[in-house]
Amino acid sequence: MENADQNYTLISILKIHVHLQHNANLYHVFRMHMYDMKFSFFPRYIIVYEIVSIIAAIAMVLALLTGCRSDAFTETESTSAETESAAPDDDLYAELDLEEIRNQTAFTKNAEKWEIPVTGCVLAVPESFRKLKGQVFPYDVGETGAGSGVFHCRLFYVPSPDEDREALTEAFNNYEAGNDPDGSKLALVAEAAEKYQERGVMPFLDILAFSDAFSLDEAKSEAWISETTVGESIDLGQKGSYKYYCLTRDYESMTAIIKDSFTDAYYAEFMSLVESADQLAANITVTQPTPMEADFSEGAIISFETTDLDGNAVSSADLFAGHKVTMINIWATWCGVCIEEMPGLEELNSELASKDCQIIGICDDTADDTLALAEAKEILAGKGVTYTNLVQTEKIRDMLPIPAYPISYFVDSEGRILTSPEVGANLNAYRSRINKLLKDQ
Repeated sequence: MENADQNYTLISILKIHVHLQHNANLYHVFRMHMYDMKFSFFPRYIIVYEIVSIIAAIAMVLALLTGCRSDAFTETESTSAETESAAPDDDLYAELDLEEIRNQTAFTKNAEKWEIPVTGCVLAVPESFRKLKGQVFPYDVGETGAGSGVFHCRLFYVPSPDEDREALTEAFNNYEAGNDPDGSKLALVAEAAEKYQERGVMPFLDILAFSDAFSLDEAKSEAWISETTVGESIDLGQKGSYKYYCLTRDYESMTAIIKDSFTDAYYAEFMSLVESADQLAANITVTQPTPMEADFSEGAIISFETTDLDGNAVSSADLFAGHKVTMINIWATWCGVCIEEMPGLEELNSELASKDCQIIGICDDTADDTLALAEAKEILAGKGVTYTNLVQTEKIRDMLPIPAYPISYFVDSEGRILTSPEVGANLNAYRSRINKLLKDQ
């Protein structure tokens, strides 16, 4: 039994080690995206990865020294492999992003143009794209949230040859045709996707559209585009009430991370794309963005009962009464941006008191989760928050949908939804919204 346990431990450690090594490219891409998205907790993930890698290596050596036998390893590994092959649609395939694959296979570098309908533009594909060894495609992120007024498209480079892309396209189209009772077609998609994306993907250009309510810097922040990686901001003009910009990339401080992910040939090709990205501006024709359909009903009256984080019963009727405008800020304990804006929300709530307005918070992951509830209370105490925070319920979720975090709704003293929600953390936008609602009353 002892040997069996040792062998099982060794197998588990080896799997972790192989998984980490196999996904090292994704780790480097993750580092770049975390840097790009300016998450405050980014360095901790890097440290965790390095520590886990070291621990796995040390534990593997120790397991070998304590007498694990290779024959038992082979037998257990074989049993594990048989188990995995018998369940083709388990965890490995549950994580497969078919929508992302659909997007990547829909656009080719040999096309005449790429239509990007949600952000609202058309890109005439340059001849230089057709000569690339790697692949390029646009990802039409679209509106950052219902009613946000900011739209975003990002162009990516994939350091993989044409044959890998063609294999993925063929496997995916075969799977989409249907009739896959044993999961074999999906398994082929997973295999092709893993090979195609084994070196990760890297963005080299952003297209941004935003309403007149935003400055360029505010729109960048809303779309989570960090100034640390933005090169040149090129004005593409205006369509209706929307301004369009093309944003190039500056990766001077991140060359080591990118080099770790790419071979020399692909690295040179990618950097050439980055350096010539400004020339693509002439190939972009702006059309008109397609706003996300809101899942809420403006003018509807919401009513609910819940508790605050200390367990005290709360009625929405009592909570809203006597306040001309109540801003309902919905957040989550894992949302770094939500937490960062709390001191500002506390100040804004104090400022609004003289205007008969208020802010209340709803922590979305507190519904039936005592651990999240305790964490939420700790976060609020640490940020010095005194305004009321409530426990989430399914009824509230149905009335106030959450396409992204944080999201803030605005209601009057009767609980009537006054306007579209504000998606993302933006204190100036909150203040402007509330002042406009007061003026309109």
